[in-house]
Amino acid sequence: MVTTFDKGRKELAAIIAIAVLPFLIGAFLFTSFPREDMPDQTVREGIEITQEITISSLIGDGKWRLIHLVEDVCDEQCREALFLTRQTRKALSKHAGELRRVALTAGDLRPNFLEFLAQEHRALSLVSDDEIFAKLMVLVPDGIEANFVFLVDPIGKVVMFFPFEKLGKPLLRDLRYILRSSRMG
Repeated sequence: MVTTFDKGRKELAAIIAIAVLPFLIGAFLFTSFPREDMPDQTVREGIEITQEITISSLIGDGKWRLIHLVEDVCDEQCREALFLTRQTRKALSKHAGELRRVALTAGDLRPNFLEFLAQEHRALSLVSDDEIFAKLMVLVPDGIEANFVFLVDPIGKVVMFFPFEKLGKPLLRDLRYILRSSRMG
């Protein structure tokens, strides 16, 4: 009788071990070995925005937003900034659909600039809102005058600021990290 009881205990322990052991091995592997596709720390090429600013009028489809603040004219550096963000979005490949580009202006744009946007940047949304424009201009660091981009998360919170010098590959590195690690976008 004692041997049957011990045999039953051993079988029960084996069944429990079979169920629990894969989870223990998985937890060990997860904590012991770094993931190759995700960096250990954030990239942060851009400037993190610490003020709590939410832009609720630009959200709705659960996508991240790159917001360009544009004036009524667009010089060569402005065109380069628009080009770099377009190419950055394309370089995101499978994550490109999680990001929208928005040109935000406080007033009317000149016809030749509108024509340029219609021809070269069809996927760029154009929004005219002087209130949001003023809110974002307050966040711009001293010494930076034009051709910068803000990153806004899917719930409308302004997350990061990228000056012209950080557009292109630095912006791409940050976006890749953010979009891979984000469960929202």
